[in-house]
Amino acid sequence: MAVAYGALVLVGAVDYLTGDVYSMSLLYLPVISWVAWSVGRRAAFVLSVVSVATWLLADRMLPTMQMPERHHWWEALIRLLTFGAFAFVLSRLREGAERERLLSRMDFLTGLYNSLAFTDLAEAEIARAARYRRPLSVVFMDCDSFKLDRKSTRLNSSHLVISYAV
Repeated sequence: MAVAYGALVLVGAVDYLTGDVYSMSLLYLPVISWVAWSVGRRAAFVLSVVSVATWLLADRMLPTMQMPERHHWWEALIRLLTFGAFAFVLSRLREGAERERLLSRMDFLTGLYNSLAFTDLAEAEIARAARYRRPLSVVFMDCDSFKLDRKSTRLNSSHLVISYAV
């Protein structure tokens, strides 16, 4: 977060140096985006408020203030809503991507990891065993042709048995 606040001070300085000739609103968005994606929604909302305060401070320090007072507050409100909406949408996108990543690694019937997750976990454990120079043991149980008699039960109980077995 310290890097984000440092970047925000830098953007505020650029905003002040360019004066009211150029709008620097878009320069605040990459900082808010980074925080929304890497830290979370709450931190991005706080940074949005701090960004608007930085813009308002930079705008107030200009020697030529040609907008009426109410226009400054209106502009601050619009920027706050824009930055906040941007932070909200981006953080929700990140949450959705994380949820999809987790769902892509699980069997929806049993809730167990699928082969993609198994491969990822196996690679991580192999790397850990190599890093610490420890032996690695793997037990693998293959359940090919594992079916129960469906005439005796109406449920597909093979999925239930597999999930309880693990």
